[in-house]
Amino acid sequence: MKQFWKTKNSLAFSFYVWKIPLFLLIPALVVLALAVSLPLMLLKKKAPNLETLCKPEAPENHWRYIVLHHSATHEGSAARFDTFHREVRGWGNGLGYHFVIGNGTDSRDGEIEVGKRWKEQLSGAHAGDSRYNRMGIGICLVGNFENGDKPTRRQIKSLINIISYLSQRYDIPRSSIVLHKDVHDTACPGKNFPYKKVMKSLRYLASREGPKDSSSRDRPLGLSVSPGLPISDRAKALSLQFQAGDEI
Repeated sequence: MKQFWKTKNSLAFSFYVWKIPLFLLIPALVVLALAVSLPLMLLKKKAPNLETLCKPEAPENHWRYIVLHHSATHEGSAARFDTFHREVRGWGNGLGYHFVIGNGTDSRDGEIEVGKRWKEQLSGAHAGDSRYNRMGIGICLVGNFENGDKPTRRQIKSLINIISYLSQRYDIPRSSIVLHKDVHDTACPGKNFPYKKVMKSLRYLASREGPKDSSSRDRPLGLSVSPGLPISDRAKALSLQFQAGDEI
């Protein structure tokens, strides 16, 4: 008799758990698992592959600098800035920056947008200095970091990732990762831009990754790589003359 009740109770438990029929409990657990894991999967999918994202469509330039900017606007995207640069500035190549990092207004927060100038390896129109336009990669974060805004956490994460990638690919030393105001008379990228935090994060990443075997990756145009040119001081940068109509 005892054996009978044990068998009966075990059968009952196999069909009911916490007073929920087992045939309903299993689908519910599957739905719960998907609800938890799907957002994480989608977030992971959104993370860009920088090797693919930054792949040019033309022979690579010999880049020596990375110049950091803010848009000085609370909203924006690569498309909006491209329209402004074409229609207001009159720049035939449009967007003056090579990359734009969104803040969640007109593009996703932290989204890295690639401009035509990068795809075609054209000089930028962002620095106000001919040397830094020709040999400097212009990266702009959407926001006005001089008047109230601060970069979002995702913007900074994306910025650190893309600087790390580009500086390694083109052998750009940290001393050649500069702010716009270092090379031109401007407040850009603003007093709220966390330059020291960005540089500290880059140093940390470099220390973790260790020295790279430079022969393991392609060299741009097969050129030998030399250290970046020393950064000119502001007075020297401002002494350069530009012809009327030049993209600066």
